Amino acid sequence: MVEFYIGTAHIDMARSQITTEIGTSSLEPKVMQVLLILAQNQGRVVNHETILRTVWPNTVTSANAIQRCVGQLRKVLNDTARSQQVIATYPKIGYSLIPKVRLHSPNQNEPSRYNSSTTLIQRLSPVFGWRLIISVFLSCVIMTLSLRHVSIQADVTVKSLTPLTATDNIEQKPSFSPDGQYIVFQRFLGNCKNQLWARRISTSEEHLLTREAGNYGVPRWSPDGERIVFTSKAQCNSTPNSAIVKAEHPTQKNKLQACNEIRGISFHLAKVSPQPSTLYHHCELNTHNQPVWLTNSTIAFITRQAQNSFIQQLDIVKNNTQLLHKVDNKTISALDYSRPQNKLAWIEYKKYMPLTLSIYDPKTLDLDKVELGEHHNFSYINHIRWLFDSPLLLISKNNQLISINLSGEVNAYLQPTTDKILYPAIHPSKNQLVASMGNFDRDIGLTKWYAHSPQALSESTTFSRSNVDEFNAKQQPNGKLVAFISSRSGSEQVWLHNQSSQKDSQLSNFTDAITPVDILWNKSESALFILANKKLYLLSLSGKLSSINTPYPLLGIYQDRGNSQLLVKQLKDATPSLALLNLNTQKFHSLYFEDTDKALLTRNDDLFTLEGKSIFKVINKERHSVSMLDGIEAQGLFTYKEQLYIISSTNTLWQYHPRLEQLTLLAKFDRDIDSISGISVPEKTVYFSEFVSIKKELMLLDLE
Repeated sequence: MVEFYIGTAHIDMARSQITTEIGTSSLEPKVMQVLLILAQNQGRVVNHETILRTVWPNTVTSANAIQRCVGQLRKVLNDTARSQQVIATYPKIGYSLIPKVRLHSPNQNEPSRYNSSTTLIQRLSPVFGWRLIISVFLSCVIMTLSLRHVSIQADVTVKSLTPLTATDNIEQKPSFSPDGQYIVFQRFLGNCKNQLWARRISTSEEHLLTREAGNYGVPRWSPDGERIVFTSKAQCNSTPNSAIVKAEHPTQKNKLQACNEIRGISFHLAKVSPQPSTLYHHCELNTHNQPVWLTNSTIAFITRQAQNSFIQQLDIVKNNTQLLHKVDNKTISALDYSRPQNKLAWIEYKKYMPLTLSIYDPKTLDLDKVELGEHHNFSYINHIRWLFDSPLLLISKNNQLISINLSGEVNAYLQPTTDKILYPAIHPSKNQLVASMGNFDRDIGLTKWYAHSPQALSESTTFSRSNVDEFNAKQQPNGKLVAFISSRSGSEQVWLHNQSSQKDSQLSNFTDAITPVDILWNKSESALFILANKKLYLLSLSGKLSSINTPYPLLGIYQDRGNSQLLVKQLKDATPSLALLNLNTQKFHSLYFEDTDKALLTRNDDLFTLEGKSIFKVINKERHSVSMLDGIEAQGLFTYKEQLYIISSTNTLWQYHPRLEQLTLLAKFDRDIDSISGISVPEKTVYFSEFVSIKKELMLLDLE
């Protein structure tokens, strides 16, 4: 069985993918093998021993491995351990697949000679089976030949994790030495000050390489292992009085922040004692990023200047540069070079446009470009690596490792960890990666303000605490529920906090291919609108999920106006605009043709937008400044009845009455609050996210 259907879900064993009406998910091969053996025995109980013997032959594995696979399958197939509508559990015995398995899509007519209860295996004739086996074998041969000289398998499923560091510092952006004996990495001393260290993997011996602390970029080894190159920022904005410095010297401050120069050190000298870095290339008020060695004396790197980006080549012996490629009106966000392929790869980014993968041959000057489709669920890539010596590239997202081939096809591999995998680097000879792993920890809470006393605030209360990232808390307008987004179950999902029982519960069950980015209570407070992957969903309080078709992708969901009217930001022809979406007809009524960060209609139908850090009033699709609000650097916008409520960049809450043109200071909140996402005016309460900690340590990843 290479392809089959379980209900409406399309199972593609060759690509290790499951496609449902929610989207396409790539799973580990062993997870798919567990599904296959259940499909081959549809309706029958398959015991643990049979699954372990089939999927993990000659390997000592516990039934917990099966449980993990079944958990992932249920998640993708919109099943749960409680409902068991797709996969049934027989405790201490095994599992059974409940729905019928079909060769054809449920939308297609079944051939009349087949009884509807006939299983897929019964339908396969011996001749068809042998043809299928031969076809699959030939496909594998062709695929192997197309990969030319792939010396190490392209499967990036992690089988074991080995911690390399365990300090209180943030450690990230590692790279292997050419002989694979050392890794070089950043170890942070504060918000943006770091030093470069090297660690011998076999002995765990560490060497401080840089004499001075700085704001250093990703370190990369020269092919002979003699030198390490990196960027160094001329100014770092980490001091408490940085706002004062910026106010006093705004032009100078901005120029220094944008100035990244290229520097290097001798590894063998620095291994003996920390060394001062050597300047390879001045920044000249440009931003240089991600230098990578082409030879022992030449480096390719990214230069950003105004709206354009360049790939340049630097000869550190001759001290000259050469332009390799220029990209207009786009940002080059990631770069890497493969010596076996003799190709540079980089990612081109422009807001609201699909990412572009570019492959460049420095000898022939050939340049190939391919778009990475929107459905791949990443809007920005800042780190890529060639995957061993294959024509594949590796990126990471959350707890997934993702490979991209030169045609732009993507395969995602979910890993058995809840930690985010960051900046993966490839071992030069072993089937290993090194990466920075950890989590960004934000908790959500609330605080109250008091009328006529802006300085009198209640003590902030953190009501949902975990060790992962939680954000975007929105209170049910007239109820006791607070919806928020959390990754505490391994991927970002919508959760509910009950303020009466003080209990949290997971509401959504999105696949790993779908990431919710915003939530909005509907007018009746019986469900939540969810924005994920530029698509709109409705999630009931019972957990039922339904998709809402829209003519164009969505970038923001701002307000339920009632009468099936939703205020949204749409993306049409790569241009964002503000519109009312009729949920019954799925038609848009355009209101404004500029990009917005937030937009709201008051009860009097006055339209206000937040753009950058300024608030405007829109009349007849034209924006107008509001003089009374010009002095407020806004970062949040809310409405209640006919009034606006504005959160400034200093976490100050203002009330503005448009008709009376009256501005009132309501409260000044703690500056440590990361972001205020919701407000309840009747209860004088704001909901916020607050930074707790960030953990990033180096981990060695052994691949299957």
